[in-house]
Amino acid sequence: MAAGTRAARRDDGPLRKNGNGVEHRTAPISIDQAKRMAAVFATNTSIGVRALSAIDDKELPAQHPVLSALRETYLSIPGETL
Repeated sequence: MAAGTRAARRDDGPLRKNGNGVEHRTAPISIDQAKRMAAVFATNTSIGVRALSAIDDKELPAQHPVLSALRETYLSIPGETL
């Protein structure tokens, strides 16, 4: 996933709201599009939101307001009892 440029905001899918009311869209992007993003991250249930510092030879910022907001939102989700 990537955040910060028009490529991530294409109308490839419906605009949705998560449980916190935050609007988002999931859309496929190419590696070249990702390299032009203001911030890029990886996420899953084990690592939360982790900034990617580079794609190939393109360096990317590890700190960005979008990444901070994503981390805060992820951490606000209550865990499930196993």
